[in-house]
Amino acid sequence: MVAALIAWYAHDVDQSDLVVLGCRSGPGDGGTVPFRVAEELGWPCLSQVTALEVLADGRLRATCATDDGLARLTLCGPCVLAIGNAVVSSLRAPTLKERLAHRDEPLDVLTAEALGSGMAAACREQARRLTGLVPIDRTRAGTLVDGPTPQAKARALYDTHLRARLKVVTRASSPLGSTPHPVAPLPAISVAPRPVYSPPDEPYHDLEPSSSPSAGAFQPGASSSSPPYASAEAVRLVAVIDATGDREHAISACATQAGALAAFLRDGLKGELTGETLVFHGDEGDRERLVELAPTRDVRLVRVPARRPDLMAGALAGAMHEHDVALVLAAAGAGTIELATRLACRTGGGALTGALDLELAAGRLHGHAAVYSGHLRGRFELSGRRWCVTLDACWNDDRGAVIPPADHVVLSRSDAMAVMGEAGEADSAGDAGDAGEAGEAGEAGEASFTDLELLDAPPAIDLVRSLFLVVAGYGAGDRARLERIARAARRMGADFGVSRPVVMNAWAPADRLVGVSGSRATPELCIVAGASGAPALYWGIERAGFIVALNPDEHAPIARNADLVVRDDGLAVIEAFAELVNADA
Repeated sequence: MVAALIAWYAHDVDQSDLVVLGCRSGPGDGGTVPFRVAEELGWPCLSQVTALEVLADGRLRATCATDDGLARLTLCGPCVLAIGNAVVSSLRAPTLKERLAHRDEPLDVLTAEALGSGMAAACREQARRLTGLVPIDRTRAGTLVDGPTPQAKARALYDTHLRARLKVVTRASSPLGSTPHPVAPLPAISVAPRPVYSPPDEPYHDLEPSSSPSAGAFQPGASSSSPPYASAEAVRLVAVIDATGDREHAISACATQAGALAAFLRDGLKGELTGETLVFHGDEGDRERLVELAPTRDVRLVRVPARRPDLMAGALAGAMHEHDVALVLAAAGAGTIELATRLACRTGGGALTGALDLELAAGRLHGHAAVYSGHLRGRFELSGRRWCVTLDACWNDDRGAVIPPADHVVLSRSDAMAVMGEAGEADSAGDAGDAGEAGEAGEAGEASFTDLELLDAPPAIDLVRSLFLVVAGYGAGDRARLERIARAARRMGADFGVSRPVVMNAWAPADRLVGVSGSRATPELCIVAGASGAPALYWGIERAGFIVALNPDEHAPIARNADLVVRDDGLAVIEAFAELVNADA
């Protein structure tokens, strides 16, 4: 509804050429709104925009973060921009004085009557329905570490609880093999051996989708209120892997996505389904390896000229229509969220992002996902005939290891060569294995973007894969004290992150942000100093193997959600703790 209202206002009321949105909202829309707005308007969408520059001719030059680094390009027409976290900027919140200075300024208020047809369009039947909410139990042991002074508490924390753990975490060898703390217990699902995956009559690599975001999209018919697959023996699914972009990154990305999909097909999905894996790729030399990594027996390869979710959505929309595919499943990622959202819009289906599990029953799809900044677990029902789902990042916790389920065998080398030969024959017959190489500008008309420039990314701060993480909050007191906590973290060999209030007060750059608006980490050890542990922050650390809270407030939420609690000044404790770690190194 939000996306439809924004699109209606931009098109019919304000007649805008540019819509700027954030990347996600508090209730947990899953980051889909910018892409839904773009689909409603028929515009392209740039995500993770970190900088905007107005050129002399009035056009905008945008810098976007991608999986391969940074890209800078010039906008040539209407566009939707989804803002990301700029590496070198800080978010400033208006002070009370600044708010009062503008309190008498007039506001434009649109009533329901004024919205008219826009409200009617936004309130049409939704393909995704929330059917239940339950709190997520994050409670941990909360063992109190006591002592007469901060230094004594640091000594007890180190000697009694963390010495052995730190020896393992700080070892410069292979990543740890222990299992991170899960978001919430996943249901025990008994999955019968799956049927051998059979390919469709026509291979997907024959599809030639339009490169325009809206042209050529499959137009769904009127939706039926009756379950569309109630009488079918099995529902067809396609597991999607995005291996486009830089070749060095493509293989590792494919491995991570394939591992997550394999685990989900085995442990997170309940129902009778058949289908295959569809891999979007860019380099012909990767074909054999990509097929080997796929989590299902049958694999299709589609080559795209660049990472273009609009092209990929066009290919999948045609496949879902022509081959009666009900479910498209993709691993977690910013690109897959865009893909699922665009695909749901084009097929008249429902989209669910961040799925923890799925169950197909009575012709409808039900699934759970974390909502409201990870504070609640929502149960959703997807209606209609098409379902587009991305997984929660917890299914990526194996750090890229691909372990195919026993009943879901990956192609052997001979089978892989057979499939690649089949695709190669189609390619030689007319280059049908390429998804829309008609040009990046679209079939007709001028390009949406020009002057594409790939930039070297600044040094990456990869909090997501950190094994030892220290997170500081606004309770640090001021910027100087926060920087002392950061120095203590560096002396211990830990990565350093902060809460949102710290960033909004310009004490630290936005690339250090941990939580709903920043990074979601899976460290083996996480020390939280001076942060209350609000749901938005805790969402970013809840999958940590072990959490230590340094906070003098016994009523702070973090005290209930940590394994160990030290009730004292976080700065004093962590500086003393760092000295002990260094002395024992």
